[in-house]
Amino acid sequence: ANQIENSQGIKMSVEELALGFVRIANETMCRPIKELSVARGHDPRTHSLVTFGGAGAQHACGIARSLGINNIKIPQYASLLSAYGILLARHRRAKVETVLLDLTDDSLVAIHGRASELTSELEKNLKDEMRLGGEDPEFSITINLDIRVKGTDTTITMPFSESTENLINQFKAKHLKEYGFKPSGVILEIVNLMVDVSETKSETEKNIFSSSNPKGSPPKPLETVPVWFNPDKSTDTPIYDRSELTEGFVIDGPALIVEPHSTIVIDPGAVAELDDTGIVSISLHERSMDETSTEYDPVLLEIFHNQFMGIAEQMGRVLQRTAHSVNVKERLDFSCAIFDSVGRLVANAPHIPVHLGAMGETVRNLIFSIGDNINPGDFYCSNDPFSGGSHLPDITVMAPIFRDSKVAFYAASRGHHADIGGVMPGSMHPFSNNLEEEGVVLKNILLVSDNEFRTDDVTRALGNGKYPARNIPERLADLRAQVAAVQKGIFELNKLCNDYSDNVVTAYMGHIRNDARHAMQDVLEILLEGKSERTFEFTDYLDSSAKIKVCMRMSRNSDGNPVVEIDFTGTDALNSSLNAPYAVTYAAVLYVFRTLTNRPIPLNEGCLELIKIIIPEGCLLNPSRGAAVCGGNVETSQRIVDCLYGALNAAAASQGTMNNIAFGNTDSSGSQYYETIAGGSGAVDGHHGASACQVHMTNTRITDPEIIEIRFPQIRLESFKIRENSGGQGRFRGGDGVIRAYRFLKPQSVSILSERRKYQPYGINGGKPGKSGKNLLIHPDGSIEKLEGHFQGLINDGYILEIRTPGGGGFGIL
Repeated sequence: ANQIENSQGIKMSVEELALGFVRIANETMCRPIKELSVARGHDPRTHSLVTFGGAGAQHACGIARSLGINNIKIPQYASLLSAYGILLARHRRAKVETVLLDLTDDSLVAIHGRASELTSELEKNLKDEMRLGGEDPEFSITINLDIRVKGTDTTITMPFSESTENLINQFKAKHLKEYGFKPSGVILEIVNLMVDVSETKSETEKNIFSSSNPKGSPPKPLETVPVWFNPDKSTDTPIYDRSELTEGFVIDGPALIVEPHSTIVIDPGAVAELDDTGIVSISLHERSMDETSTEYDPVLLEIFHNQFMGIAEQMGRVLQRTAHSVNVKERLDFSCAIFDSVGRLVANAPHIPVHLGAMGETVRNLIFSIGDNINPGDFYCSNDPFSGGSHLPDITVMAPIFRDSKVAFYAASRGHHADIGGVMPGSMHPFSNNLEEEGVVLKNILLVSDNEFRTDDVTRALGNGKYPARNIPERLADLRAQVAAVQKGIFELNKLCNDYSDNVVTAYMGHIRNDARHAMQDVLEILLEGKSERTFEFTDYLDSSAKIKVCMRMSRNSDGNPVVEIDFTGTDALNSSLNAPYAVTYAAVLYVFRTLTNRPIPLNEGCLELIKIIIPEGCLLNPSRGAAVCGGNVETSQRIVDCLYGALNAAAASQGTMNNIAFGNTDSSGSQYYETIAGGSGAVDGHHGASACQVHMTNTRITDPEIIEIRFPQIRLESFKIRENSGGQGRFRGGDGVIRAYRFLKPQSVSILSERRKYQPYGINGGKPGKSGKNLLIHPDGSIEKLEGHFQGLINDGYILEIRTPGGGGFGIL
């Protein structure tokens, strides 16, 4: 309390601060509950909250209220529930077999026969294990199937049925619930057969949780003690012994129930009752929010941090669940965020940094372009690199959130689509000369109006231009998924406003931005080292020898507060796909300065309020409209980060590339695949660099080998391993890169866009550089051909493409 008063001038009592810590803990625990529930298609408000563990019952009321749950169940032995469950666990045996058969009458007949064989085998094994001799035990048998839409990777588990029609109908119903739409005109595939044989328990199992005390006279409290449920005053609260509670006994909160391994906290206004199985059921009345002030409160600030980030995380879960493409569903190449009424980034989930820093520019461009003509229920999409976009495959879907007939906020999602047209499949042409060769430009296209997805208009937009998008049905499916994600953000922000009021939510968006500004002020003070001004400079080179130059000039403004000017004057112009739109540089600066603070603040635009960015027009970081840019988002962004860290002497260079590979069929089938490959991160003072990880401006997930080979049978993953000793030596070593090799089983059109093949990732303070990357083509006769960092061509069947990614630079003299 004294520390807060001294640093922020806010007086808080010890009780007020302690209650604040409890509220923050509750909100922090709520986030994964919400995220997991949404990921599985469930609404927490329609369920009861079951607690376990020693502390669960202490937080139950607060967590349930935050989740909107009105009923809580606290079993007997809740604090020992896992151990007690092991004691009572049934003997069981289970087996899973992969079948990969189309769902037909014939396949179900074959699977039924195999299930019978597995059941007999498991029953025998279980009987031998239980040493039952000649007894005839009773077993419970469960047979399930994992079914998916053929060509996709996400399965739905369903009980076995001998009726094909029944399974199809059940699958469609579950698919609608889980993913938001019913699949039509598709083939269903049975992936796995699962047989489970378990012991059947006797009647004695039914009453193991029964209350030890039948109905009788109500117990008396052990004592009454003062408890702080609000910071203003304590409340006299009775304490009961759980072992003395009788069946049907009702307790009006506030109250405490103690037992040997836990304490149950019943908040004021809640009602608890002991049922005939020994479970304490707590009912909460509809939450009536206290009038919350718009004034800054450090406890509420942390709560709103969690609330805003939680909303973005839930948006991401909806997007992942409802998307069709590998890029979004498996690689997680997407980002979700919320913005204030003028398009400033407020908070985001921990998704893709290069997306998040640039999305605000896209939202602000929409506001500028559409103005007052935007309506409730309108959703727009844009990928224009010169209107806040990054590169064409990254499409942003955004929508306004109206409160009292005015736009109060925006929600948006950005996803990397596997193809948006252009000369090459995957829309990542390493040798593109202009934007047209990279695909279709969508600038603030009306995607949804009056709750209707404008399929025909969007299809026409995707099919326009000299090089239209491929596989448009998949593009539409992922756009619908992005709409669903944004809709989730709208719903949750409206709910938050209904809970706290519009004014409070808007005020705390401002407080969060100011908090980020103060965090950056602290960072700049440290970097200034008590001086009035300092200058930091650094130059790095792309493999083409094009120069990226940065000069940071730190000083103090008229109020004596630190500010910094980041000037990229001296950076070369470039006629290649490595041009980076202004928004990409903006995102890289935001990312770097956010990482310099150790405070857990959301990435938001308050981080840049003390920072001025200067980028000369026409250079590769601010190219003219129409320039090729597909590689700037993925390659140049990484080098901007290395330059900024290098100038500050904060970290050795990381791999400095995303190692982009895209391939597709040579016919017009529209089948194409794209991924980025991990490498080594640079070492810092006190820490070795991480190996085999995505670094800095991306954190996408690599696709599983099984998924690649099922979805793209023309490719087989030959190997995937750490590239040993590729990190730079030093007192702290750079992280190692990886080796990923693809065997081509059919001819494929292949594009590679990679950097750090010529210039090694630098070390600092005497640390050695990491190894540069290599792209190798292994011929069927075993001969090896070295490919350039930028490659486009046809690779025939029987060839192996091996990508060796760079390691990170080392730190300090060994």
